[in-house]
Amino acid sequence: MQNGNLLVFFILSKILGFILNPFFWILVLLTISLATKNIIKRKRLIFISLILVFVFGNGVLVNEIGLLKENKWREAAKKYQTYPDTAVLLGGFCYYNNELNRVEFSESSDRLFQILKLYQSHRIGTLIISGGSGSLRYPKEKEAIMVENYLREGQFRTDSLLIEAQSRNTYENAQFTKELIGLSNPNILLVTSAFHMDRAMRVFSKAGFNPQPYPTNFIFEPMRDYTFETFILPKAKNFEKWELLIKENVGSMVYRIKGYL
Repeated sequence: MQNGNLLVFFILSKILGFILNPFFWILVLLTISLATKNIIKRKRLIFISLILVFVFGNGVLVNEIGLLKENKWREAAKKYQTYPDTAVLLGGFCYYNNELNRVEFSESSDRLFQILKLYQSHRIGTLIISGGSGSLRYPKEKEAIMVENYLREGQFRTDSLLIEAQSRNTYENAQFTKELIGLSNPNILLVTSAFHMDRAMRVFSKAGFNPQPYPTNFIFEPMRDYTFETFILPKAKNFEKWELLIKENVGSMVYRIKGYL
C-alpha cells in the first residue's frame, strides 16, 4: 500500500468529518447572519438555522432513516448458531485517558463485549483486533494494543489473540488484516457496529475475504415508541446520530469513488 497516499486520505477524511457535522453548518449560518448588515438576509439565515435545528434535532426523522440502514442487519444478529473460526473486530470504540491513566470505552464498545462472549466460550478460535490510531493528535496510541493490554490485565483469554495495530480506517482494516493472516481461509466473522456493517462487508469482500456479519451496537429503535416530545423537541443526541449517518454515507460514497467497495 502507498503509505503517503493513505496518510493524505486519512487527514482529508478527518477534515471532511468535521465539515459534515450538522452543528458546523448551523454555526456557519449563524456567524454569517451576525456579520451581515442586510436585515432581510439576516432573518433568512436565522430562519434556516432554526429549521436545521428542528430537522437534525428531531428524533423521529433520524430514527426512521437510521432504521433503513440498520434493519437489514437485525436478522443477521439472530440468525447464526455456528461461526467461522476467525473473527475480526474493527476498532473505533476506545481511547486512552491520559489524566486517569486508563483505557476508556465509547458506546461502540458493544462490539468488543459481544465478541468477547464468543471468544471466551471458545465458540470462535482466533480473535483479530484491527485498529491503529484514528487520531491526528495521538498517532502513537494504537487502539488494538490498548485493548490487548486491557484484556491481559483483566485476565481474559489471550492465547489466540492477534493484533493489527496499523490501520486507521475500514479500508486499512481489511488490507492490513489480509497482510496479517492471508487468504488461505477467507472465511471470517466480521464484527462492527450495525450502522457501519454495510461498508465494512463490502470492503472486506473486495479485499478477498468471505465475511459473515456480526452486527452490534444497534442505536436506532425498531419499536418506534414515539411521543409528542419526540416529534417536537430537538435533542442533542439526535445531532450525534445524524453525524454518524452522514459520515457513514459520505464515507461509502468516497470509498466507491476510490474503488474500495
